[in-house]
Amino acid sequence: MSKKNVKQKKIAQKNSLEYYLTVLLFVIIIPLTYSDKTQDPTIPRLLYWSISLLVLTVITLFAYKNKEVDLGFLKLWIFPVYLLYFLISIVSLTQAINPAEGLFDLTKTFLSLFSLIMITFIFTRQTDFKSFLVKSVVVSSFIATALGLYQYIEFTNGDTGREFFAALYQVRGLMAHKNQFAISLFLMLPFSIYGAFEFKRRWKYASIASVTILIISFVFIQTRSVWVGFLVFIVSFGVTWLFTTNRKSFNNLKLKPKKVVASLLIVVAIAAVSALLIFQKSNAVEVLKYQANSLFDFESKNNKGRLQMWESTYHMSTDHVLLGVGAGNWKISIIPYYSDNFENQYQNWRRPHNDFLWAFSEKGIFGLLSYLLLFILVAFYGIKTLSSRADIENIFYTRLMLAGLGGYFVIAFFTFPYERVNHQIYLALIMGGIISNYYKNVVVSKAKPTSLSIIKLLIPFVLLGFSVFYAAKFFTSEIYINKYTNEKKSKKPNWNKLLAYSNKAFSPFTTLDSRQIPIHMYIGVIDLQLGKKQAAINDFKMAYTYHPNLPAVMNNLGYAYSQVGDYKKAISLFKEALELFPGDDDGIINLANAYYLDKNYVEARKTLLRCDPESDNPKIPSLMNAIEKKINTN
Repeated sequence: MSKKNVKQKKIAQKNSLEYYLTVLLFVIIIPLTYSDKTQDPTIPRLLYWSISLLVLTVITLFAYKNKEVDLGFLKLWIFPVYLLYFLISIVSLTQAINPAEGLFDLTKTFLSLFSLIMITFIFTRQTDFKSFLVKSVVVSSFIATALGLYQYIEFTNGDTGREFFAALYQVRGLMAHKNQFAISLFLMLPFSIYGAFEFKRRWKYASIASVTILIISFVFIQTRSVWVGFLVFIVSFGVTWLFTTNRKSFNNLKLKPKKVVASLLIVVAIAAVSALLIFQKSNAVEVLKYQANSLFDFESKNNKGRLQMWESTYHMSTDHVLLGVGAGNWKISIIPYYSDNFENQYQNWRRPHNDFLWAFSEKGIFGLLSYLLLFILVAFYGIKTLSSRADIENIFYTRLMLAGLGGYFVIAFFTFPYERVNHQIYLALIMGGIISNYYKNVVVSKAKPTSLSIIKLLIPFVLLGFSVFYAAKFFTSEIYINKYTNEKKSKKPNWNKLLAYSNKAFSPFTTLDSRQIPIHMYIGVIDLQLGKKQAAINDFKMAYTYHPNLPAVMNNLGYAYSQVGDYKKAISLFKEALELFPGDDDGIINLANAYYLDKNYVEARKTLLRCDPESDNPKIPSLMNAIEKKINTN
């Protein structure tokens, strides 16, 4: 072959601009997006994700506007099923108490679907979509684990003898919580393992180091769902290796025994040194043992709370089996299903820690089935690829991605990766890689090429535009909620500032904050402080409309009614709150005080006796003395 032909071949094999941009945005830029201006620092990612997809779509449209492209992959069952899941999510809002709270879920679901479409479209058009993608993930893994190590050292201040488990909760990376951080590290693992076996020289050693630090990190962060997911990853990889055709593909990879041994020794050495330097003086081993033993201990505190939450969610799901309670409305509708013996930490959960029960409860049985079918179809595509005549590298890559998908599936059974933007992007990358390999290597009859146009992309453009709009509204709302919180904590809060912040935080699209508190409740509290009692009642009524199952809203509205002398309504609301949480001493005190103000002293005394006899709340004896004086006087 002449030098000219070689050069032309290399040019032909270059990946496209939109490919590099997709990888950089999804693997490097969006995961590094972080803001301390919001209570949840990961909230800006939804906005960046929306903008990124809009930009990618525009670039892709201009890149192929005069060319015919193969869109036949859209006929694969995965995409109609995903679209069906999205449409079911929309229809479920007809059952929602607060439809506005479903917008986050709908936006995220659409962006996940469209990301998968874009990734598959772009990957199928590349000669090799794996190399730059995997290298980018390796770089991202170094950044993520370095941040985690820095956070651990910063919290312990170099003293590894401090309480180990408490320190772990400060190791969040840029994911806001250690468990979500561990999941993000796990999702990088399949890519890094591919690089460790397929790359040469520097990138090979970098990938080996990446695999090492990823495993060390998520083992010591002690997220049990990730441990189980990692075990499933190993088993899934082994099973697909043993029970699919092309079994020799792994053995045929360009590996030499000496290099394999050297790689393993490097991994073990790095792991040993890291453990020695970071965890030697801590009680890491004891905590690891406890966490491992608690995996199957159904009476352990964490497991018991999770099982109770699943039970409550299941009961709610069976009561709304057809359409669910509406996308984004689990956190609003679940409270009446709580068990009486739930501890406070579980009562504040905003998701059921099981993505499949979450889908069932919010979107009904058809939502659950369509969501499960997504995983089944991708697994089917992957297995078919393993049985095809695809080259060794693509089979190995598909096998790793299938194992990663299996690990994700198990993790999703115990926690909520569905909520997080970063995890959904990685899931789309994993699925997109499997689908692309399947379409290129298994699908024989391709669709007739077609051209791209603005008309054909009109609906995606409209939905992307709305996604940007909503994500910006959501981000802005959380900024003002954070300003409100910081101002409220100051020694002398400025009530007019607080009122301005809370008013700016509210919009018809953002009715609750990220902690499920109605923004009108903030406004009502300020109006009470400013002496605007009737305005406060109206505010709390609005809060009640947006979240009618939140005891804090009922108690605040009841208190506002008592301030204007309407004790009957106050008593009714306090009773309603206690029906949800019968053992709440503060709620009991509120009701007893309302009876006292309504001059029903006998009922007030009877109510106050329901308080925990071991409570040290000073309001209880004070109110009891006042009640008994009135009883004795009469």
